Amino acid sequence: MADRRPEKSCEQACESLRRQEYEAVVKHCTEALFSLSHCPPSPSAVSQQGSDFVRNRVLLYRIAALLQLKNYDQADEDCKHVLAVELARGEGLFPAVLRCMLMEGSLQVVSRILSRSLLGEPLNGMVTKDLTRLRMLLSEIETATSTMGSGYVEDNEEDVQEGWQFRPPPRGVTSSEEYTICKRYLEQGICRYGAQCTSAHSQEELMEWQKRYASRLISLKQQQESAQSAGSYMEALIEKWMNSLSPEKVLSEYLEGVSVEHSPDLLVTVTTKKSSQSWTFSLFCKPARMLYRMALLYDAHRPHFSIGAVSAGDGANQIVQEVPDNCQEWVGGSIAQNGLDHCVYEVVVRFSTEIFGTFRQTIVFDFGFEPVLMQRVMVDAASIEDLEHLMQARQQLLITAKRWDSSCKTIVEFEPNETSDLERSLLSRYQIPLSADQLFTQSVLDKSLTKENYQARLHDLLYIEEIAQYKEVSKFNIKVNLQLVASFMLTGVSGGAKYAQNGQLFGRFKLTETLSEDTLAGRLVMTKVNSVLLLPLTKEKSAQAPGTKEKVYEAAIEDKTKDFIFLRVCKDCCEELKLRPDRELQWDEQLDPRLNAKQKEAILAITTPLNFQLPPVLIIGPYGTGKTFALAQAVKHILKQQDSKVLICTHSNSAADLYIKDYLHPHVEAGNPHARPLRVYFRNRWVKTVHPIVQQYCLISSTQYAFQMPQKEDILKHRVVVVTLSTSQYLCQLDLEPGIFTHILLDEAAQAMECETIMPFALASNSTRIVLAGDHMQVSKMNP
Repeated sequence: MADRRPEKSCEQACESLRRQEYEAVVKHCTEALFSLSHCPPSPSAVSQQGSDFVRNRVLLYRIAALLQLKNYDQADEDCKHVLAVELARGEGLFPAVLRCMLMEGSLQVVSRILSRSLLGEPLNGMVTKDLTRLRMLLSEIETATSTMGSGYVEDNEEDVQEGWQFRPPPRGVTSSEEYTICKRYLEQGICRYGAQCTSAHSQEELMEWQKRYASRLISLKQQQESAQSAGSYMEALIEKWMNSLSPEKVLSEYLEGVSVEHSPDLLVTVTTKKSSQSWTFSLFCKPARMLYRMALLYDAHRPHFSIGAVSAGDGANQIVQEVPDNCQEWVGGSIAQNGLDHCVYEVVVRFSTEIFGTFRQTIVFDFGFEPVLMQRVMVDAASIEDLEHLMQARQQLLITAKRWDSSCKTIVEFEPNETSDLERSLLSRYQIPLSADQLFTQSVLDKSLTKENYQARLHDLLYIEEIAQYKEVSKFNIKVNLQLVASFMLTGVSGGAKYAQNGQLFGRFKLTETLSEDTLAGRLVMTKVNSVLLLPLTKEKSAQAPGTKEKVYEAAIEDKTKDFIFLRVCKDCCEELKLRPDRELQWDEQLDPRLNAKQKEAILAITTPLNFQLPPVLIIGPYGTGKTFALAQAVKHILKQQDSKVLICTHSNSAADLYIKDYLHPHVEAGNPHARPLRVYFRNRWVKTVHPIVQQYCLISSTQYAFQMPQKEDILKHRVVVVTLSTSQYLCQLDLEPGIFTHILLDEAAQAMECETIMPFALASNSTRIVLAGDHMQVSKMNP
């Protein structure tokens, strides 16, 4: 019989949590709680404490598992139970539970899951007060335990520690749950890797490794809490920047009221292994403000960089601050402001190396408020031979036009902005380098991939791809007249009438190159580009005040055709530039110029995408008003839509043949084989009485004397089928599925209605567009 003791289920839940088997965690925890609820009350206070001890542990395990499974309501309920017990009992049982879990390494798992959940998604709007309080209790226990110390201390460099019974654990793990037991040793009693095996050779050894890991965590926390720890400020700033949905509000390269000058350039290239470099940053602050702190953020290349000197003021009034050797963080506050309404700071950052490579560093200047000002520097140390290869690669990615961004332009964003907070956060955090010089560096030539350089290498590769795409897209940068309209109409897949609202306008411009997905640039513009930046040009360019930037306006791309792009111009742009529409309605240039306005409206309705539910389209007009001409033009546009299939049904053979001779046959001959129609004729009609052109599109017997009845395969093979009302009965006998035709056009529909024999599949599907054309309608006789 299986062991149903709550202690056993608690152990199984702990193991499942380490293996990230969260559904199993919930199962084992629920079993433990069920067993505890059915245990008779113990008269012994010690036994009762033991039960409470297990209950608290399994509730914490289940809270972590439920959060991972996104069952937030149940997690909140468990959290309330945990806190209720903690508040009701003042004898310190709950902290004892947490300390025990900390020593065995399971508390960190729960704490990490709680932190990630509270910092991540909004938990479906659930109030997180209880979960936040629980997370704070866990943090307090971790901090208190690290302050008090423990029976365990951190292993020294030789991993020798009095009291440890087993070999030292493998390094490089990020949590104690990554330690595993060697299955080979357990099954065979021997492991060929011996002492070098990275898995434990017994349960006791595994538990000791987990305790050692907890010991190292305690020691690390003590170091972090030390006032002398130089990394605390930098780590806190980086963590806040990484977790913020608006990272530009935490760190920024531009700070209002502070202008930065630097010498030399922030990107430096050297051709010798052993080299040194220094940068001087001059910060002019108006109004005057105190520089409280400076730090170097980037850990990977920290040994090569240091803060060399800090001074305030200029000329004879300059005050120099002492800076220790290899300074990574400078704390100010003692330098007085050196001007009535302004102040000047001068900072020297030094670099040295004895190896080739690409070295990056970020310097932050903290004036006591956010965003914190940052400046990025980079040194590319490469041999002369490598540098020649890099220069060739850089030349291939020279940008054809300077990118417009906040450093050189004032950008008025399009509102409403559909960019999500996450997208804004990522765009701000990972800004594309402004030049290829920052991309093709010595690090690109390094063929070895290590855990230290793989992240930077992958970022560089993505940046190179993006800047290459930008080069292709920039081919479409043009100076052009923008035609402004209040509305326009397009046929095709994205067709329909669009009207500007809320003070906006549409702008149309012609491309210098035809857009095609067959080209790289065309494919990028058609699929990836969602907006453009507009810089208005006037005949007399107004003089700008020194230090001001040109204003450009973001416009959303509304529609794209092969030759034109339609923009939606924002309200601010229209108001500031006093823009007015040139005309109220703009028609699709692809429509036949012989069509009048009403015919264009009819084609627009017929070709509107099928996902827009429309009632049957009625086209009513006397003989000779161009109904057939409009329907034939509509068919040409329908066939541009993917997976479209058209049935044309007329009352007479002459009307059906007219579609073939005058419209579809010339269209096929013009290089559109997909428009080849199937003309279905009465089987007993003498073939020679039919026009020779029409015969090309009919099914004729081998004797060439009679027409054949179409089979289902014949209908499926053609995208256009032309029938009369009488021959449409052949189709009804083929067991065609409802909705097989995306569009059904009934010409001379008035006569068709009088017969009251419309095809049963004509109105059988909501996904079919029905068009009725005639000189008058008797719609009441339709029998859907």
